[in-house]
Amino acid sequence: VDGEDRDDAQSLEEQEEEEEPGVVDRPEPPIASSSGLHGTSRPKANLFEAVVEEVGTKSYRDYMKEAHRARIERELTEKYGPFKDIILHPVTQTVFDKVEELADINWVEPGRVLPTTSAVLIIVMAWRGGMRGLPLMLLVSLMLGVHPHLIIIGLIIHRVFYRKRPEPPKGMSAMPSWPVDSPSAAGSSPDKEVRLEFHKDHVPEGLDFVVLGSDLGALFTAAALGRCGKRVLVLEPGEAATGSVVRVGTTEFVTGDQCLSGKVESYFNMLKALTPPEQAVDWARVGKAESGFVHSAVSVDGMDPLLWRTGVDAFLEDMVSKGADRTMAGAFLLSAQRVAAGMRWWMCSKLPEADQAAIAKNLRGQNDQYLAAWASPARVESLARHDPLLCFLLFSLWQKENLSPAAINHAALVQSIATIVEGKWYPVGGPLAVAAALLPAIESAGGRLLCKARVKEIVVNAEGTATGVRMANDLVIPAAQGVISGLGAHRTWAEFLSDEVRDKFKMPILKHLPRARRVIHVLFKLEGTAEELDLMPTDYFEVPPAIDDQGKMVPPRRGGLGANDGHWMEVRFPSAKDPSWAARCPGVSTCVVTVEAGPEWLDAQSGGTAHFAKLALGLEESVKKRLVLAFPALDGHIESVQVLRQLEERSLSHVVPTFVASPAVDEEPGKDAPSPTIPEEHKAFAAGIKPSTPILNLCLTGRDLVGVNSVNGSIMGGWLALHQVLGYTCSDVALMGRNVISELQEVDKLQKNS
Repeated sequence: VDGEDRDDAQSLEEQEEEEEPGVVDRPEPPIASSSGLHGTSRPKANLFEAVVEEVGTKSYRDYMKEAHRARIERELTEKYGPFKDIILHPVTQTVFDKVEELADINWVEPGRVLPTTSAVLIIVMAWRGGMRGLPLMLLVSLMLGVHPHLIIIGLIIHRVFYRKRPEPPKGMSAMPSWPVDSPSAAGSSPDKEVRLEFHKDHVPEGLDFVVLGSDLGALFTAAALGRCGKRVLVLEPGEAATGSVVRVGTTEFVTGDQCLSGKVESYFNMLKALTPPEQAVDWARVGKAESGFVHSAVSVDGMDPLLWRTGVDAFLEDMVSKGADRTMAGAFLLSAQRVAAGMRWWMCSKLPEADQAAIAKNLRGQNDQYLAAWASPARVESLARHDPLLCFLLFSLWQKENLSPAAINHAALVQSIATIVEGKWYPVGGPLAVAAALLPAIESAGGRLLCKARVKEIVVNAEGTATGVRMANDLVIPAAQGVISGLGAHRTWAEFLSDEVRDKFKMPILKHLPRARRVIHVLFKLEGTAEELDLMPTDYFEVPPAIDDQGKMVPPRRGGLGANDGHWMEVRFPSAKDPSWAARCPGVSTCVVTVEAGPEWLDAQSGGTAHFAKLALGLEESVKKRLVLAFPALDGHIESVQVLRQLEERSLSHVVPTFVASPAVDEEPGKDAPSPTIPEEHKAFAAGIKPSTPILNLCLTGRDLVGVNSVNGSIMGGWLALHQVLGYTCSDVALMGRNVISELQEVDKLQKNS
């Protein structure tokens, strides 16, 4: 470039540098041409003049900007290569800025929570106390002042990557293999195993746990402990496992409700995880497909039976066909499903350390309030006043206990309806088939099930620890890790603890949670098959009216049972529910009628045989008349009738305190029930009965823990007891997502693959 042009360029550059953004533009310099800047004609001797001529109307300033931009582009291309566009993208630059901001944060700041010396002391104490694994890592992070964001990122990484590795249940050393000589492996009938009578020679040595009772919840707990390597002895006072099967001659009668209801897939999976693959139990849906799988037939005060089909749509259609408002019925069912789903968190709050886990505590508090609102009698009273017909129909579905609507825990009612709407399922082969399927899991670790076992008391040492049981013959059976009772909280405390122990270790919650009334079972042996007698697999109920035409509560009818006096009665045909019954017992059917036991039956049970026989004869005639009246096809086909002398000891009553204690509140018509407040004196039992007891190593299992008298409640009670005795906390279940059954399945899968 000529010196004159260079001077002009430098001058323009100086002017451009002096310009400030936003100032009015200065006049642009004249455009250079081939005739020279001063009009002198000379040849284009340099590249600069050629470029100026080529740009034409562009200003010199524009050219300098383009040249500067081109130089920057060239430098960036040389520096970043093909990633230049990605790195210079605005989103990428924003990320870089955020990273720079994060780099300025003090991620680890000792002394943030506590002084360093105190923090180290707490960590050492936790280590010496046995804290290990993730809880210890969290404690160290908090004590050393690790930033909360970093802790959350660590938990996510642990959840995504580390938790993919199978983690065995707590206290499990190795999963035992299935016993080779189990009934299923030998191909023989399991009847002998589920009826093995107690003898001291049958008691295994080195027991870890002794389980009292063998309903499905107790068997579930024992089987899961067996798969965890624990040696368990199950002691059943009845003649066969489950305590619900009675043999009269060669005919078996199944007493009580043995059906699963609701969304049963999760229960099927839990049971399947504890049974050998070749011995899995099949479950048959109750009802017939052509009738929509009717699961219940209810006659209220002598009216024609109300038939209830399976499924939400069928439920709403049945409600509308009976005169109820579809919108109101749908709203009630939706709320019922919310309560049923929320009960899972309520059950988790029964595990240890529920009050120490912040998230679980919040979940529990919200759920307590929701259950309390539904438990309030005001809900029932309001529903009865505003829609008596809907209330009447809903209470016709209540099948657990003869209670006035004002006394029923409304949470128990809606939870029962939410599950029963989905239908019922009966085990093929009856409850003994389920017991036989779970028995190999107990035997896999050296455990055993013994029937007709008369337990005198639970042995408790001076330190207040349960160490075993004492039998009626004074044989003491030790249990290294504790005793689990599935005989009910009231019965356990009243019958199996000495007066000294009971006075020293009180359980005041029991005085607020009454027992359900005892019931009597009347057994009918019928001549003919279910098809010949037109027996329905549906459960049939005769109930007294709960609400009158004005929406007022009607108290339940108690006392003696007349020929057709409208008292509470349930009729079940177990042989009609079981698809395998016809092959096992051809030409015979069974019927079990259950009624409430009045005070006279309590006296007769402890009195002489003659007094009981007199009452039994009157009851046989009364029940037989009502049965034939409801099912005319049975007339002339009743082969035998027998009243069981042993009254059934059922679970807790379904009254308000079973879930939460809530005072009765009044409300104005058209308004929702106000949020209840739990009285101070009731807060101690707001969560109901827990698996743990005041006596160390004495645990409860079964339906008392859940407050619902059903097979579902029994299994969930067994699930709670299982996690309690293995040392799981509310944090493990609610926050860490740990579950003994899932962990057993993962370990079993890993062993099979290896």
